[in-house]
Amino acid sequence: MLCFNCSDYGHTSKNCKKEAVCFNCSLQHTVEPSEGERCILDPYCKHCKGAHPATSKECPKYKKEVAIIKIQVETGVTFAEARREYEKRNQAHGLPTHAEVVGAQKRLEAIGKDNEKDNEIRLLKEEIEKLKNTAMDKNKDEVITSLRYELEQTKRLSSALMKKLRENKFAKNDSEIESDKDSSEKEGSPKQAKFAKGQAGKLQDNISSQPEKNPRRGRGRPRKTPTLEPGKFDAEMHST
Repeated sequence: MLCFNCSDYGHTSKNCKKEAVCFNCSLQHTVEPSEGERCILDPYCKHCKGAHPATSKECPKYKKEVAIIKIQVETGVTFAEARREYEKRNQAHGLPTHAEVVGAQKRLEAIGKDNEKDNEIRLLKEEIEKLKNTAMDKNKDEVITSLRYELEQTKRLSSALMKKLRENKFAKNDSEIESDKDSSEKEGSPKQAKFAKGQAGKLQDNISSQPEKNPRRGRGRPRKTPTLEPGKFDAEMHST
């Protein structure tokens, strides 16, 4: 016998003096299914603390009440006597009591929660590993980009240094050429003067050593030997 006011067994709603509760969540608020109302909270049984409504046929309390009523009908005894008979039969057959059933169900729920926690921990570990791998890949990309940038900078610096070395080398060669030219010009001037002076001396000796040709008779003056001044000879040499 189930009360449709407080959801307890053993009396009807007409004789109930308790506060009305919701059959779905066992809280003290009323829901009218006839008007389309429905509890949106999670199911919770006030009898066995299970995750189902208080009126569920899977509830151990409901199964016990059905078994007692069956004994009452079969033996024609009162409900209280049928309850005592039910307890004797369960103890004789080693069947679990209501408290044992409730305890076992709680343990199963705890195990289920532990399994859920284990699964959650496993998923979190997998997510952490994924994040680590993603971070490592990103770090690798950043390192590669940095190395490429440094390589380009090194190439540019090397090219600039090579260009500067070539320019310095060409400038040094030009300077050496100009220096050699100036030195040769400075060294060449005394040599040319000495050469010209030597040539003038030879020419003077040749002229002095030549004999007179066809001397004119009747003239008592000797023929003058022509001489060439060294300065004049140098001027003529330079002009030629």
